[in-house]
Amino acid sequence: MPVSLILASGPGTAWLNLTNGALGLAVLLCCGLIMGSAVYEFTARARGRAHIMRHADAAVHALLHGREDAKG
Repeated sequence: MPVSLILASGPGTAWLNLTNGALGLAVLLCCGLIMGSAVYEFTARARGRAHIMRHADAAVHALLHGREDAKG
């Protein structure tokens, strides 16, 4: 079998090249979605921790200064 028949550059293999390109785009899209979801999750957790710490700081400050409204 000649080497030219093994190479995927003929007109009969255009569908294969298009399929590979489409699958490559799908993989890139999925990777982007996964990375975006991970960033969203990490920022949501960081915002949640910051929110908790703000309320904890206010409660500790109120307790140290003897106010009765030190509710969490």
